[in-house]
Amino acid sequence: MILRPRIGSAHSAGPCYSAATFPAALWLCVGLAIGSGPLVAQTPPPICETEMVAMRDGTKLYTEIYRPGASGQFPVVIARTPYDRIGGSLVPSCSGMAVGGAPSPWVQNNYVFIAQEVRGTVRSEGVFNPFFQEQNDGYDVIEWAAAQPWSNGKVGLTSGSYLGVTQWQPAKSAPPHLTAFTPAITASDYHDDWVGRNGVFDLLFNPVVGSSLGPRSDRPQAAGQRCAASPDQ
Repeated sequence: MILRPRIGSAHSAGPCYSAATFPAALWLCVGLAIGSGPLVAQTPPPICETEMVAMRDGTKLYTEIYRPGASGQFPVVIARTPYDRIGGSLVPSCSGMAVGGAPSPWVQNNYVFIAQEVRGTVRSEGVFNPFFQEQNDGYDVIEWAAAQPWSNGKVGLTSGSYLGVTQWQPAKSAPPHLTAFTPAITASDYHDDWVGRNGVFDLLFNPVVGSSLGPRSDRPQAAGQRCAASPDQ
């Protein structure tokens, strides 16, 4: 599905210089700038496509692709989120809003910005198995993005909290086209600094955060579906 999103001028500042994203986005921009080529005039309006991107096991993840209207190949920035950004209809649409930051600064500076809902959340298929699923799914999305005709093969990841998890986990597998990533406000030890405190399951944090994740009850494939459990979780 291809739509023309309303991307306003309120975010006209480049992503490298936004107070909200500096300095993490600066390093992401530096990493992706290698081989990105000259800037292209933004005469045509931006384009947004929605696509269900298949993972290695066939599970399809809801993906919004924001890209410059001009033809060419561009570096790609991906934010993969479990959070419900829409709060309303589950019809595929380009809201212009992403947890990993608004798409407009990236698109206006000739990057492709991808917002993806992780497995088992909101409009994506599958069962939500937090942390464990992100290594393979993240790897697959990075390599998928690098192979698209609008991509120059340079792929970066951005944002924080659980969106930091969706960066660290695929990075462990060293995807060939991952050029830069900028995890922020995220944990390095999930047992001691996230779902647990000193290895003890956190009964305050987990129920509150967990209730906001997973499949939407009004999503058809969510009927009877629960988050996956693991002896290590």
